[in-house]
Amino acid sequence: MGATYAALGTPLAHAASIIKFVNLGTGNAFLSTDGTNDMDIIPAGGFALYDLTSDSPPETGSVFMKAGTQVYAKSSVAGSIYFVVMYVKRYSYL
Repeated sequence: MGATYAALGTPLAHAASIIKFVNLGTGNAFLSTDGTNDMDIIPAGGFALYDLTSDSPPETGSVFMKAGTQVYAKSSVAGSIYFVVMYVKRYSYL
């Protein structure tokens, strides 16, 4: 990571229901989905877990991080950040 935003992997292939960021660096990491604006901060040695679909049943229009979203990270110190994504197969309800 560096002081400017860099892409974390490739854009999402599927809508994500649960996402986790793990910062193994020695300094704070900043996250963005547009590569420009800071949207969240993960402290050094910390993580953030987002259960996007919690309490949001599919039949009422669940909240997901949409397919095609690119996530970016930056930090002014050396280290690694991991982006973990879980996908859910959506079923039709009658």
